[in-house]
Amino acid sequence: MRFTCSIEGMESNWIEFSDAWTRREGKDLYGLPERDAFDKYMALKCTACHIEDTAGQVFTDPQKLKYADLDDLDARVFGFVARSLFLAYSEQQNLGNASARLSSNGVVPTMMTAPPSRIH
Repeated sequence: MRFTCSIEGMESNWIEFSDAWTRREGKDLYGLPERDAFDKYMALKCTACHIEDTAGQVFTDPQKLKYADLDDLDARVFGFVARSLFLAYSEQQNLGNASARLSSNGVVPTMMTAPPSRIH
């Protein structure tokens, strides 16, 4: 799953994540402090990237995307990178929701009702 930065002038930044996520990983991702979640799940789930910092350094090795080493990223690009990690899990979860389908043939049975009683 690839995310591309849509900020004008920064569109060359992109990041890819694995399509395989477990619910346990999602709970862990959202339960950890941001820095810990970032480092752990970037290392586990990021498969490729092209991230440019303001000093001209380009990160193309996902294993080098460490929270503490990204201080020279434009704040908007850092926000894009950090958000994409959480969005990757969320998108996988949403795909599961979208795969649900009606199990019946779509015909809804009519209600059987008794004729109204006649009270005299």
